[in-house]
Amino acid sequence: MRGGAGRPQNRLADKQVREMLSTAKKYAKKYGKTVDDILMSFIYARDDDIPMKMTARERIGAIKVFKEFSQPKQSEQTITVSHQEEPAISLPPLEDDPGLVVVAGGKG
Repeated sequence: MRGGAGRPQNRLADKQVREMLSTAKKYAKKYGKTVDDILMSFIYARDDDIPMKMTARERIGAIKVFKEFSQPKQSEQTITVSHQEEPAISLPPLEDDPGLVVVAGGKG
């Protein structure tokens, strides 16, 4: 089969993400709070300005989840060039064209 032919394949992970987002949307509509609202209430230990009893460990866990998914992942790479590569195709050396050289004793 040709590459790129036909419908794109649906992976199981894509289906699971769609189902999870759909469920989150239903619950947000039902309870009036999104998952992000709930996560932020854990981080600040307040639910509608009512203090929540949470341990520091629970709050740190919520902060970790927030940071993991809101910060871009960066990978640091160090690139060192040990030698300079020459081009794969090279031009012939420049020499005088024998058809343009003046011959001694020729016509004039």
